[in-house]
Amino acid sequence: MTQKPTSFDNVRELKEAYPEAFDDEGRLKITGEMEIKRLPQDMSGLRYLSLIGIGDDITLPRRIITSHGVEFLDCNGLEAITSQIIVKGESEYDPGIVRLGKCPDLKYLAGGIKTQNLDIYGCPKLKEISHNVDISHTLHVMDSNVSQVNCDLNLTESVIFTRTLTERFNGTVRSPKLYLQSLENLEQFAFRPEITKMIGIWRCPKLRNLPNLACEGIQGISLGELPSITSLPEIACGHDVNLFSMEGLTHLDVNSLKVNGCLEIADCPNLTELPDSPEIGNRLGSLNIEKQEGVHVTRALWDHMDGRIHLGQHPVPPVEPIFEEPSPH
Repeated sequence: MTQKPTSFDNVRELKEAYPEAFDDEGRLKITGEMEIKRLPQDMSGLRYLSLIGIGDDITLPRRIITSHGVEFLDCNGLEAITSQIIVKGESEYDPGIVRLGKCPDLKYLAGGIKTQNLDIYGCPKLKEISHNVDISHTLHVMDSNVSQVNCDLNLTESVIFTRTLTERFNGTVRSPKLYLQSLENLEQFAFRPEITKMIGIWRCPKLRNLPNLACEGIQGISLGELPSITSLPEIACGHDVNLFSMEGLTHLDVNSLKVNGCLEIADCPNLTELPDSPEIGNRLGSLNIEKQEGVHVTRALWDHMDGRIHLGQHPVPPVEPIFEEPSPH
């Protein structure tokens, strides 16, 4: 049996040696089992490139250009991605993606990434997303130790941090949707509100203070399972505000709220007194109270809201769904 080569100068040589790694749709899958030592230094013209189970014993391309995506998955031992990666995206409705998943030793993104979407999960040694990363659509970081976002990102869709150990979200992102979820060590965050439309902050037990959320253009705010938050900042919202499972919240300041839609409160056990100022009728579109044992709704509050109060027994869902691990392509 002829031994296959382990070093390649171009994609044509790679295809001759491993035709089974290419499919009819322009996708290429490279695995650690192939024992390749050197990939072509310019890999362009592919639709999608998957690098699975490789380590630092392989020389990566200097440049990777695809129309749809690039992914590094289950790459134990890979400490740095040195390639310049450009994903053009096939259309406005089918944007490109770079996915870095379950690479436990990955520390650096050294070559530079330009893509519409960047998904990072299961990369606990990756600390920084820096200036050599250009993302235009969505950034999703999950199960990683990223603590610095040093590039000025102006995204058109969303930035999502899920189950990371971020201590400070440093506010260098402008995005219509900002979601911070299950960040066990997050103590503070800031953001640039220029284009922000939706904010969701959930399951951040050490977060003690929220930034000012009275920003022109915000259409939805969802705050939940934030036990260290005892009071709310100034909030102004074009549509709904959800407060759920806020154990430390004991009072609401009606003068700090301006909710054109519905203020929804659920399972906030220490929020037993609600303001009954005449001003509340002008500052809230409606009030929905769910699963609130012991809450006291005064007659004055009923009168001020003029029939716009609903009492129920079902939990209020967040503005957007809770995020789970992205599925491989």
